[in-house]
Amino acid sequence: MTLVVTTASVLGITVVGDRAVTRRSGDGTEILEAKKVWYAPQANVALAFWGSAIPPGNESLEDWARSFVDSIENNESVVSICNRLVSNLNPALESLRKLWSDLRRGIHVSGYENGLPVIFHVHTGDPLAFHHSLEVHRDFPDIHGGGVDKYRQDLESGKHVQLRNGYYELFATLAAAVFEARHELSKLLKRSVPANTLWGQAAFDEALVRLAADILKSAQLPKHVSSELDVVVFNSNGEVHP
Repeated sequence: MTLVVTTASVLGITVVGDRAVTRRSGDGTEILEAKKVWYAPQANVALAFWGSAIPPGNESLEDWARSFVDSIENNESVVSICNRLVSNLNPALESLRKLWSDLRRGIHVSGYENGLPVIFHVHTGDPLAFHHSLEVHRDFPDIHGGGVDKYRQDLESGKHVQLRNGYYELFATLAAAVFEARHELSKLLKRSVPANTLWGQAAFDEALVRLAADILKSAQLPKHVSSELDVVVFNSNGEVHP
């Protein structure tokens, strides 16, 4: 299991992901760690991997991701990167001769398109519907954003959008509880929670992912969400450092 969260606002894009990787075999379940959040400065694009850790070949998933990110060209578009992920991964995964339900996975691909922060999602389908080979979905601005014009208006009004996968239900529950307490927290700290900055949003999501890991630990459940995280923060000008 895993937990990756990509958030976009008029300020920019933040990506937070844990490092837990669960592998199942005839010998049981093994929980390893791997980097799943990557940033390609040459294209100002971030990738966040979730789902099955069955590698698409002889490489580990982390090594494959590193190699792919290195192959991204200068100023390559988000849609081009998504299409290459599909064309590179699908044949390799199909050669494993496994059901797509056993290969269920996805990749958040975030960046800028015509000056607008976008989040595309390459994935194998809704598990409540059916599984299929990897396909590209324009989650924001189109599928969940209502189209470019509405999406732009929402961002300019101060809204943010978020894509989360893995233990997303646990994250959503914790986020809702904390959001209900935001007024009291802000009053107590005499500061907005989270701060209205890119790193404020990143730190907020980071805190919730760590809390999810600790909640699982407190319930004495397997470490399916790691407290070891990777965080990428960037805007239209490139990566932003604290």
